[in-house]
Amino acid sequence: MATLLFAVATSVCASKDENAELVGLAPFAATPAPLSDNKSVALIGNETVCVIESFEFRILCTDSNGTPIGVFGAQGEGPAEFLNPVHLFRDTGASVAVYDRRRARLTVFEPTGALLSDITLRGPYWIHGAWGTVLYGEVGLGMGPRGPEVEIQLLDRSSGDIVWQRSIYGIAPTECGSVGTGMPRPNGGYVFWACDSDLVFLDDRNAETAKVVAMPTYSGELPNERDVEAYLYDMARLGGAMSLPQSAMEPYAMGFRERPKRWFHGSRTFAYDGYGRLWVATTRNRDTFSYFEVWVGTEYAGAVQIRDRLVGYDILGSTLVALVERQPDQNGIAPRGIDWYDIADVEIGRN
Repeated sequence: MATLLFAVATSVCASKDENAELVGLAPFAATPAPLSDNKSVALIGNETVCVIESFEFRILCTDSNGTPIGVFGAQGEGPAEFLNPVHLFRDTGASVAVYDRRRARLTVFEPTGALLSDITLRGPYWIHGAWGTVLYGEVGLGMGPRGPEVEIQLLDRSSGDIVWQRSIYGIAPTECGSVGTGMPRPNGGYVFWACDSDLVFLDDRNAETAKVVAMPTYSGELPNERDVEAYLYDMARLGGAMSLPQSAMEPYAMGFRERPKRWFHGSRTFAYDGYGRLWVATTRNRDTFSYFEVWVGTEYAGAVQIRDRLVGYDILGSTLVALVERQPDQNGIAPRGIDWYDIADVEIGRN
């Protein structure tokens, strides 16, 4: 069981909520994770977690002791092979779904590696996860006058057919005029992040009006050095410029350092726990510690602190798993790990 390190009234954003809490957690289990360019992690049941080993084009599933349950996949175009496994998530039952964006193929496995099914989708979707009997994700529609136009979609789980779709361009009067990615809410609505620090709530996914709420912990924090290093690495990797000298990258680093960072975690922003609370992963600090905001409905309830630099996370019921980077070693390499937390004792938003 996770240990509550502290739970005190705090001035996280005292001007907006004097009663908000900041709760620190300690993990009940911690295991190593492989080095990877991928940030996905999926909790399969209460005892199994899966991650993508991007350099090996394979999936690793272990228990909370770090004991391997399944290691499967390879580079290729055959069954259970991948060209670009960009995301994995918990599917129906005790199974894990892996989305290969280059092939637009979703493959479902048992954590042992047994192949259960695969479907080829009809477009270059970005699939974020499964929600009941549907998949949820989005597709880009091109550039509009105020930025990218994105359509959110729900797909039939077995066929990949679109069962619902809606453009989110201009869906809410946000400061920057655009809305980012989101996920379904338990009440039938939707939640999105927007701009640097806004949440956008739809009470119904077809609603004509939305509620825009500022993230109360946002402080206009500038990137730390680990943020800068990650930004430059991603830019070089995606642009094929891994061999460029440091001097060529420094102008990009300077520009990045000077702009307050987006408050939302890039690989996964939202998850709902077994108590119906919304967990929002933030980029606050993200060095020695990382932070989540916890929301009930459309109201901010408090914040949770975990250790190390958050890479990705998943929640199932009262269990949270965090894929993290540990503190860099003497060679500047930050090993990865998976921390397991019991959030049943986190009272934020449960009164």
